[in-house]
Amino acid sequence: MNMTFNIKKYLILSFFLVFGSVSAPTYSVDLPAEGARDLIKFAAETVISYAKTNRTALQEDPTDLYITVNEIISPHVDFPRVARWILGKHWRKASQEQRLVFQDEFRKLLIRTYAKALLKVSDEKLIYPPLKGSVKNGKYTVRSALVLPDGRKFTVQYRMHNKDQSWKIYDISVEGVSLVSTYRSSFATEIRKVGLDGLLDNLVSKNEGFNI
Repeated sequence: MNMTFNIKKYLILSFFLVFGSVSAPTYSVDLPAEGARDLIKFAAETVISYAKTNRTALQEDPTDLYITVNEIISPHVDFPRVARWILGKHWRKASQEQRLVFQDEFRKLLIRTYAKALLKVSDEKLIYPPLKGSVKNGKYTVRSALVLPDGRKFTVQYRMHNKDQSWKIYDISVEGVSLVSTYRSSFATEIRKVGLDGLLDNLVSKNEGFNI
């Protein structure tokens, strides 16, 4: 199987495992590194249990699944920052309306993708080494490994920062491949072909009827 495909799949799966929990613990304003790691650990363990317990119901009613994923993901992801990084120079040239459309349509794209990933979760799990380093400038990288049912392991890193007195994720990498960089490269290629408005139109078409 193509390794690039695997990496993209595991990026999606790892990201979803983190934010698929029904609830998450809260932490003090100083946001220690332990808080970032514990948030991810708690969410990952919860989503695996949730997926296994509700698999049949989720497969039968994907609408409820999309709503649930949106409610879970959005509060823990810094979508404005992710959108800026993905569009790069195109963000600076974009109008305010284009920025808002991209951010909203990209959020919908992620939610649809992660909702589908939920239905494929089986015995994947995340393991965590001892904490390394400390919080610097309100940022911390949580390191872990994604272990597949067949025993293979992939290094996973979650880049998080302190925003609005809580930890929010703004990128994730599996085996050194960044989720943000992957989308940035893909969208940059599309923009060169059809322009920013063309990219936005394509995203809107893909998400048509997907109102969350």
